[in-house]
Amino acid sequence: MELNKYDNIKKFNSSTYNWKTRVRLQYTWKGINRQTQEYYGINMIFIDDSEIEKLADDNRFLIDMVGKVENLEKTIRTNKNNRETIRLKFDLSDGRFRVKVTFFYSLAIETEEAFKKIDVANIFVIISCTKFGRFEGAPNLTNYPATRVFINPNHYSLIELKEKWDKHTSLDVSKTDEDIPKKVFTVKEIRNLKKETVVNCQVTVKKMDEKAKWYYARCIDCEIEIICDKGIYSCTKCPRIFPYPEKRFRLCTICSDKTGSMVVIFPDSEVTRFIDKTVVDIHSECLKEEDEENFPKILRTFVNQKYTLNLQVTEDNINKGSTVMRMFK
Repeated sequence: MELNKYDNIKKFNSSTYNWKTRVRLQYTWKGINRQTQEYYGINMIFIDDSEIEKLADDNRFLIDMVGKVENLEKTIRTNKNNRETIRLKFDLSDGRFRVKVTFFYSLAIETEEAFKKIDVANIFVIISCTKFGRFEGAPNLTNYPATRVFINPNHYSLIELKEKWDKHTSLDVSKTDEDIPKKVFTVKEIRNLKKETVVNCQVTVKKMDEKAKWYYARCIDCEIEIICDKGIYSCTKCPRIFPYPEKRFRLCTICSDKTGSMVVIFPDSEVTRFIDKTVVDIHSECLKEEDEENFPKILRTFVNQKYTLNLQVTEDNINKGSTVMRMFK
């Protein structure tokens, strides 16, 4: 089936005709002169959700979002500095784009309880007065005091979205090379893949490699590992020298399912999300400087936990038989 071709919203101007785009209508109003009642036309504000990265850094507005709930997780409760943090995470999709949602505290609890009463495969929501920000380095919808969640309401926007979803038209448009397949692969199936791709798998962490270094120093600009020479940290790609490096988690684990085992490298974002601590937080709790290199006890909580992971199958895995897998970000 041939995919629809859409024009980029950046190319539009007052002289553009016969264009076709895919945007979300945020607001519409009539332009009328208050004194003469002369009708000027219709004003509309369009939002291009593909520009979501930029929207995450713009904190001026609260917006409304419509979509289907996917990848719903259980609420996560963590304690830090004697303060409990509660958060609920899921994805919101319109069939073409997918955005991460993170609710905190009372709204997280209320939303999870409401979701439990509904078929998890058929939850459509309107999130009103929400805000884009960044959580764990990625664009996220999050809640403010004014935020409200309407679950499966009888609203024209959701009726239209459901109709498109049932006909699979929205899903056809969304297919790109970067989409993550929905099939859950076994370890054996991953080993037999013949091309580079991204796969989902469900595995249990059986063991942590405590002899491997559990964190590394990273360049802020290049986002690659930096080296230390005679106490001076420097980047091999850019000429920067760091008086104190930015430290990130990197855990080497052995994960298994009923078909086999493989090595999975857990990145900083996943480790931080799970334990709600950074490398600096753990180092600050060490009584002695030499203790900073010891493997932290809190990281052992990964063992015997089951995870659904997005793994990147690379050329090394296909052609060189490497069993080391990295999570797809």
